[in-house]
Amino acid sequence: MTIAVPFSVNRDDKRSLLVQVTDGLKEAIVSGFYKPGDTLPSYRALAPMLGVSRIVTEAALRRLADEGFVESRPRIGSVVMARDVNALRGRVLFVLPDVDACSYHVTMIADSLRHRLCAAGYAFSTVIFSPDKRIGLTFLKHELARTPDVVIAIYSTAAVRRCLRAAGVRSVYIYGSIPKKERSRWVRFSAGEAVGDFADHCVRAKAKRVMQVRFEGNDTPDAKATLARRGIRCGWIIVPRMDGLGRYEGIERSAYNLFLALQRSAFPDVF
Repeated sequence: MTIAVPFSVNRDDKRSLLVQVTDGLKEAIVSGFYKPGDTLPSYRALAPMLGVSRIVTEAALRRLADEGFVESRPRIGSVVMARDVNALRGRVLFVLPDVDACSYHVTMIADSLRHRLCAAGYAFSTVIFSPDKRIGLTFLKHELARTPDVVIAIYSTAAVRRCLRAAGVRSVYIYGSIPKKERSRWVRFSAGEAVGDFADHCVRAKAKRVMQVRFEGNDTPDAKATLARRGIRCGWIIVPRMDGLGRYEGIERSAYNLFLALQRSAFPDVF
């Protein structure tokens, strides 16, 4: 049986349409609105219901299938799976900034975490905030009211940390500095602490030359000395920052600038 959708798309939400549709359908499954065995509306039916394109709804249903929430069955559609609903290990909220300068690598981190956590059986949702305009805090408070098991925040602000502290939720902080008085409340990850593991991976991959990428204005750790001790040559590419762009325009421009920088690189093989 096909059922209508219990949520709507908010054009003022800083999350992408794909994330909103995916998270909305996922929440409907986790909350029991869609029960095991139910067939979700098709991507063609969902598009006019939510006021988005078929490209968005098709991608959202594909992501739900990849994450094990539904099974795509020929001539039937996307059927809700009982196993994943009943065996859900927890809920993870990822909080990331709407900042042009770091949009590309922040998105890569988010996608990698989403893939790994969903594969491990966790529900995953995202809130995007604007560090200088407090945009997104309303959505953050809404997501925190759903009591996630853990929050992963990247380049967080004091306002975001206050929200997390008030909610009393366990948090992992990625990058940036934390005031000393707040450090006991966070588990902190720094890229500098991963340099050794990265070098070991390069050795296992038999890499001879490595090109590090730094987005201008970011304090990226330098792995050159660590790699040199393992006999691996290392260089730098600096990707210019882009001010005044939207988040996804920033991602597109960052990727293009990185492509141009790689073409100009002294190392033809980049790992």
